[in-house]
Parts: sequence; C-alpha cells; structure tokens
Amino acid sequence: MRQLNYFFEKKRIVLSIALLLMVMGVNAQLSLVNCNAELKNDLLKLSNNVIETQYLWNNGDLVEQRIREIESNNTLAFKPSSKSGFHMPGLNNKPEKSNLTVTKIVNDLFYNDHVKVEVLVDYKQIQLKRVLRLYPNSSAIFTEYYLKLKSDLARNDIKGHSCINQIALDGRNLLMKSVKFTGHTDGANNLVSEQEALSYSRIAFNGNILIIKNKQKKQGLFLYKKAPLAEVYSGYEGLDFEAQGGQIKVFGVGCKWVNLKTNEWTKGYTLAVGIAKSDSEYDMLMALRQAQMAESNYDAQRDDMVLMNTWGDRSKDGRLSEEFIMNELDKCKDLGVTHFQLDDGWQSGLSHNSAFKGKNKVWAKWAVKDWMPHTERFPNGLEPVVKKAKQLNIQLGLWFNPSSHNDYEAWENDANILIGLYNRYGIRIFKIDGMQINNKKGEEQFVKFYEKVIRETKGNVYFNLDVTAGKRFGYHFLHMNNNIFLENRYTDSGNYYPFRTLRNLWMLSKYMPAQSLQIEFLNKWRNTNKYGDDTQAPNKLSFDYLFAVTCMAQPLAWFEASGLPREAFSTAPIIKKYNKIRNDIHSGTILPIGNQPDGYSWTGFQSIVNDMEGYIIVYREQTEQSHGTVKTWLKEGQEIKLTKLLGDGKEQLHTVVKGGQSLNFVLPEVNSFALYKYKVQ
Repeated sequence: MRQLNYFFEKKRIVLSIALLLMVMGVNAQLSLVNCNAELKNDLLKLSNNVIETQYLWNNGDLVEQRIREIESNNTLAFKPSSKSGFHMPGLNNKPEKSNLTVTKIVNDLFYNDHVKVEVLVDYKQIQLKRVLRLYPNSSAIFTEYYLKLKSDLARNDIKGHSCINQIALDGRNLLMKSVKFTGHTDGANNLVSEQEALSYSRIAFNGNILIIKNKQKKQGLFLYKKAPLAEVYSGYEGLDFEAQGGQIKVFGVGCKWVNLKTNEWTKGYTLAVGIAKSDSEYDMLMALRQAQMAESNYDAQRDDMVLMNTWGDRSKDGRLSEEFIMNELDKCKDLGVTHFQLDDGWQSGLSHNSAFKGKNKVWAKWAVKDWMPHTERFPNGLEPVVKKAKQLNIQLGLWFNPSSHNDYEAWENDANILIGLYNRYGIRIFKIDGMQINNKKGEEQFVKFYEKVIRETKGNVYFNLDVTAGKRFGYHFLHMNNNIFLENRYTDSGNYYPFRTLRNLWMLSKYMPAQSLQIEFLNKWRNTNKYGDDTQAPNKLSFDYLFAVTCMAQPLAWFEASGLPREAFSTAPIIKKYNKIRNDIHSGTILPIGNQPDGYSWTGFQSIVNDMEGYIIVYREQTEQSHGTVKTWLKEGQEIKLTKLLGDGKEQLHTVVKGGQSLNFVLPEVNSFALYKYKVQ
C-alpha cells in the first residue's frame, strides 16, 4: 500500500473522537498535518493543502456552503439553502439526532492515508451515515453513503428519486459537460461520450462525471461519481445529474429502498466534489486526475507490467501445457515481457469457452476442485512453471472466474481459492472474468470476495478486471489493487485495428488514468488475408508501432510468443528500454494531445511528471503531412528540450508555439512514432 509519509507520521495511529451533537456551539477538531476537520459554531470545515470546504452542520443534515481552491483562492460560494444535500420523497428530513466521528486512517489496505469524517444522522425512518474522506493533495472531498432502516415499515414510506447532493451556483450561463462511459467492449468501440449544455431549464445528464464552468468568473467545479456503469448500478434511476439554472442535483444513492436492512448498513456509492484553479480545460482535467490519484492506491513499482496472455491467438486452451508454457516463458524473456498470464484452461474445470468438447463445461457455478491445475496439461502441477518464471524474473498470473451463481453466494470459497494459490505458489495477479452483477446482493458479495483476498494476502494480490462482456462494474467503482482489461480484439475476426485501440485509450485517458488500463498489441503477421488491401490493417504497420500504441497504458502482449516470426524480436530492445522508464512515465498525469486518432492524424499523449519535465509520445498516422503541429498541455512561449528515447524522432530544442501550446514534429514515415523526455529550459 502506497503511504504518504510526507504528510503523515510513520507510526500507525487510529484516533477517534465521537461527539453527540445535541447542543449548538460544540467544537471538534482533528489535524493531520495538512488535513483538518473542525466543527465550530454550527459550521463543519474540512481542508487540506489544496482545498477548503465548508458545510452548515444543520444538526448533521449537511448543507454545502462553499469550496475554495487554496493556491488560486478561487472560491465557489453556493447560494444559501436550508435544504439537506440528501433528500427523497417520503423521507422526513428533520434530523432527530446526529453524531460526528473524526478518525485518522493510516496504513490501511483499502485506503491511502487520510482523515475520515463520519457524520451519522437519525431521521424518523432511516439512519444515514456519510463518510467524508479527506486526502492530502486531493482537489476533492470524497463522500460515501450508508443507509439503514429504522423499521421494516419505513420501507414503504420512501419513494421516488434519491437525491444524494444538491448545490445552487451563481451564474445564469453555466457551461456543463457530462462524461458517460461504456463497457461491454466486445460489442462497443465508442467508450466515451460527452454531453454539453448551457444552464437554462431542466437538463438531465447521464455519466460518472459532471464538469461545471462559470467562464465569466473563470471558475470550475466537478462532480465525480465513483459508481458502476448504468447497467450494473444498483437502483439506477435513469439519470445521474440534473441541472436547472444554477441548481445542480446528484441522483442515485446506490441501492433500492426495498433492499435496505434494519440490522446492518447498506453501502451506497461515492461522490467526489472538487474544484479547479480555474475553468480552463487543463486546470479542470488536472484537478480531476489529482482527486482520482489521491484515492487510488496505484504504485508504479508494484503495478506496472508488460503482460503476455496467449488467448489473443485464439487457440483458447487448446495448446496449454507445461511444455508450451515453458517455451513461452523463454520467448517472453527474449521479448522483454515482464509478466505472463495463464488464461482460461490452466484449471481442471473446463469453461464454456474451452476448445475441447465435453459435457461438463461450467461458467457461473464452479466447484473448488475445478481450480486445481489440469492434471493432463500440468501433470507436475504448477510448480515447474512457477519455478522457471521465477528464474527468468517473470511474474506469473492466472485466469479466474468467480462463481456468479445465486449472486456470488460462494464468494468466501472463491476468495479462499485465490488466497491458497497465492500462499502455495506466490501467484499474485489474477484476471477476473465472467462477472455478472445482477443486483445489490451480487455486488455486495463480489466486493466481499474481492476485499477478503486483499485483506488476507496483505494487499499483495492484484486483479485484472475484465470489462469486455456481461454485467460488470466498469471503470470507476473499485479503486484498489486493480487495472482494467479493456477489450478483446482479434486478427481472426478482422476487428483488431491499432488506430481503434489508440483511439479508445486516447479518449479514456482524458477522464481516467491511462496507467489503469491494459491495452493490447497483437501478432500482426496472423490472418493477413482477413484484411484484404485495407491500408489500416495491422500488418501494414511495424511491430514497434503496435507496441508504442500501448506504452502510456499497461501493454498487453495478446498473442503466443512462439507464433511470432523471428523479425518480431527486433522490437525487444524497445520493450526492454521502455521497461526501464515506464515507472517514471506512469508517475505523471497522462493526458491526450494532438487530434483524436482516426488513422490519418497527428496524435499522442503527454505525461506531466511535474511543472518542469515529463514525457511526450507522438504518432504520425497515415497522414501525408510529415510535419505535424501537435497541441500539448505545455505553456506557450516555454523553451523545451526534447530528448528522444524511442522511435524515429530527433532530439531538438523547441519553443512552444504562441497561441496554441503546440510543438512541431517531423516524422518522415507514415505510421511512425517518437517518445521523448522533455524538460523546460
């Protein structure tokens, strides 16, 4: 677990102050160096080194009053209101009593170090618990919602949309943009959609992110829902945000009222409210990413990988055996691959995707015995494979499909299987497939499985979460110990096009960390007949270029290395050099630059490590222009030294073009790239 020891004492401290707030004027304060929580004179104030927020305490029925970005002193004051941020028809919103607990959280497996502010409110029908999490370096406050019924009869009182937060902004001409994400990538290739509108009459928005700009005052606010995609969202109400003039409402607590319990808390979803230094696109995106990374436990040393999985060549489990894997590991070492994953087929139980014919194929309901190594394919167990991988300094991973039967009722057995594999073999990376989250119970029990594995392996197990099919959480729900297996693309189907893969990464990277996505490159020499004379076919591009498409994310070698021709291994020096710099690249904020990839553009990414240095990768697609002007996130007039690390570009000293924050690049060949380290002179 990544610790922020710069801000925290190194020793474990758990300090809790519980105050029953029945009388006005009670004070409560706990400081965590740059994180502070204070209740005074009916005002709850939270601050860190980036933002300061203020709520009307209102006997625990919190009403947001203002939020301020400290460095710029950019302050958004919300219109006065006595309405709670939390409301729904049928609920008596008059608090009967309330309670405040402030806790310092340090060395936790599931959260980075932070101050936790817990506000418990008793209404007539329900108890509501808000858990506000205040992280150092975060531009947002994260609020988790928990609900409990006071009685079974109360379930019938509450009807209608659950509004979890509402704020009122000044300004008649607010520009708003929602960002919606699409999963089920086997059937979808447009994964990000934006909806823009000016404030006026009622507007409904769908998506995980709402960006609000007051251009007159140069102010920017964002709302970020850490929730599953709509098809999995428990109690989804058809919209996420609503705007009417300057009144903004956030809907969807994350559960259906009929499913609430009287004897235990039901956890809803999380809302982050954050502010930027200004309304500029750069400041808004940096503030959003700053908040995302503050809560994420991403650690480049632990999480970065060039992972090979042989399923991309469509042999399925037809070739899996000890001998095959031993040979693949040697090829991985030659190519520069750092992680190797045995996909579906290493286990005794045959899945419904197996290449072998049989009657007893499974998918939703597995037995414990199914997760023993396949006795024919691995007669010596996994020990020889594990031993060789360790000798080659390659980390081994496995495919796993938790039993979704009866809403993951076997979650504990499944967790014990992974814990056992970790304890026996030291395997810590598991691709999680077959997810089918049909309701809140399934969500809760899957999360129990997930958290038990992390807890009992002390955070050492890491998950590749597949979002290609089924009903799966998507991109924003789970924030610990995982990356996203984004898409299945195959030359066998003729649906692998590098520019499409690049486009998906480019669009997603604007609103979420590219470091959290596995992006594939394939064996371009296979199935060339499937593409005919298509100039965008993968075999028309160099293998170097196919790899370069993935390197701002987590590269996924989606092929059998033993099926590569000799010439493919000429890319090995690039991959091995990339392995030496990838941690530094991924330590930055990665944002898209240039034009949206379409196969014919100049495009790329910029990793902003700090104000003075970072990395830029540019791609010249099949455009006739050998000179490309690429808009970046640099400041106009800056003098930049570009040092080429990989690809076809040349080192240069460059001044950022005025008026466009643009750099000029030269790449003589189509479908070529250059990766630079830049420094501001």
